[in-house]
Amino acid sequence: RVQGGFFTSVVDANPDSSEFIGESEGLTEVDILDFDETAYVNFEAEVHYPEEDGIIQVENFGIHINDEGYLMYGLRCEGIMQAVKEKMSLDNLSRLLVDVQVDSSKIIDNLLSPHQRILLDLTYLNDAEHREKYNVIMCSRINKEGEEEMPAADQYMDKEANENELKQVIGDTHASYQLSPDDEVLIVGRNGMLLCSKYIERLEPLIVSYLSLMTRNMFMRSLFQRTFILADTLKHIRELIDTYESDPNSIATIRNLLSEASGDIILLSEIQSYLAESLQEVAIPAAPDDPAGQRLADILHIEATHHRLVRRVHDMKKNIEGARGEVSSLRSMADVVSEGKEFKVQEAVQNNTKNLEDVFRANERASASLEIMQIVLAGSLAFDIIDRLHGLYLGIAGDIDWANNAFGFIYETPGMLLLVNMAWWGVLGGFIQGLIKHLAEQAAGVMSIRYKINQRIDWGAFERFMVKMAPEVEDGDTDKNTYIKKFTWDEPDHVLWKGLPPRIEVTMDARYHYLLKAFLQISTKKSKMTQREAKVIFFRRMREVGVLNGVVPGLEEGEAAEEEAVRRKQAEVDNKKWAQANALGGNMEKGGGGGGLSG
Repeated sequence: RVQGGFFTSVVDANPDSSEFIGESEGLTEVDILDFDETAYVNFEAEVHYPEEDGIIQVENFGIHINDEGYLMYGLRCEGIMQAVKEKMSLDNLSRLLVDVQVDSSKIIDNLLSPHQRILLDLTYLNDAEHREKYNVIMCSRINKEGEEEMPAADQYMDKEANENELKQVIGDTHASYQLSPDDEVLIVGRNGMLLCSKYIERLEPLIVSYLSLMTRNMFMRSLFQRTFILADTLKHIRELIDTYESDPNSIATIRNLLSEASGDIILLSEIQSYLAESLQEVAIPAAPDDPAGQRLADILHIEATHHRLVRRVHDMKKNIEGARGEVSSLRSMADVVSEGKEFKVQEAVQNNTKNLEDVFRANERASASLEIMQIVLAGSLAFDIIDRLHGLYLGIAGDIDWANNAFGFIYETPGMLLLVNMAWWGVLGGFIQGLIKHLAEQAAGVMSIRYKINQRIDWGAFERFMVKMAPEVEDGDTDKNTYIKKFTWDEPDHVLWKGLPPRIEVTMDARYHYLLKAFLQISTKKSKMTQREAKVIFFRRMREVGVLNGVVPGLEEGEAAEEEAVRRKQAEVDNKKWAQANALGGNMEKGGGGGGLSG
């Protein structure tokens, strides 16, 4: 048998501990009275909530929950303020009911599952604690203070003091009925009813059955309001789609609202199905044989009320299905808007591509012109070198005997000087063209390596590493959800990277501290580094400085073995050098196992 215990909706911060460390306030003490594992449970719940100074409030709820989803709280009011068991004021009772409704919500909240709380918060717009409940107040007599005689039923509906007093506890009054001459009165309101009878137990089955239907009716009322709010949201989404060009953030807003609306429709459909199931097998009790019981059954019309609720549940399904279709239509419209924006982007890309093609052709023409200018300048330089070589262009040329002797034949032979200049022009021009081509080939040999990492990092260690590296480029891109930063630096160690060190660019999520991507550029003409060695060195370096912790899944499976093989190979090379040095009588010391890759 279940013994009960203390329950709370608070999540235990230390579930591995043998005890729950927390305050007793806010806990629900449950004592199981009766249950059927698949049908119902009856239990008593005691409230453990702090009250204001000077207020003593003892609340023990009797709670019934059945498989139809119907939940009923029961309380016997023993006393309010100075009144004990009788002569209780409706003013004080109304205040007590407000407190009871909030406390009962808190009690049951500790017993609900997280998904049930989500459904309640959806229905009551995140204010499930203050949700309405249907109040049934049972008493033996109700009369004015100082008067012994109980008024007739119609006297309570006087639209003045009597009716206003009743509205405090049952809401807007609908009607009052005289069940029998023996002071048996029923007063029905929007949020409850008041039943006055000295022998009330015989009427309880009818009242409880009607109460179960009225609670469903109140829940449906809130659910219908929630569907109307959903319809307004969909209308707002349609307006955003129609005017999406006026707001650059409209597409993101539309997608978020559509996603929320789709989630709400799924939950509303689930709630509607629960309601439909709960109304399938409602047991309607038989009316008592006495005239008051027959009169009460005729007034409540339980069977007719049940049929009306079933129709309302079907109407709710129609509303939800209509909202589902509207969401599908709006999603198609949003896709059209996105495609329109993508088409504009494609047009812009095509225009930019066309402009780039024009620029490329212009560059080709400029390059051809530049090559021609280089040849012309090379010829000018070649002629000047020949002139400066023999010095005959000076005014004292007749006094330079060696020049006259060396170049006399060239000057005396017609066209010979031109041939010499042209030949030298060809040699110098070919040298300059070859040098330019060689430099272009050296610059073109680049190995680009990209890694998609998406690994959490130690941000403090990364900032210290960046201070040491002094990045040349630091770029940031931020919005309300993300903060992306890019850092670019040149590695300094030529020995570690076997030649010219690479340029490294990393993309970081500075808000949530993730290493997203890495981009390595290695000159294949000036470095002997392979792609595998570059990966090993890069990730090992990130771990050595404390940025990464452990291997990166998907990128480094087996990398530890690869790294060990590289180290072993370097160690063998060092051992051979050491052995050769000893054989030659050298003093070379044996190197470490890290080799060139460890720097």
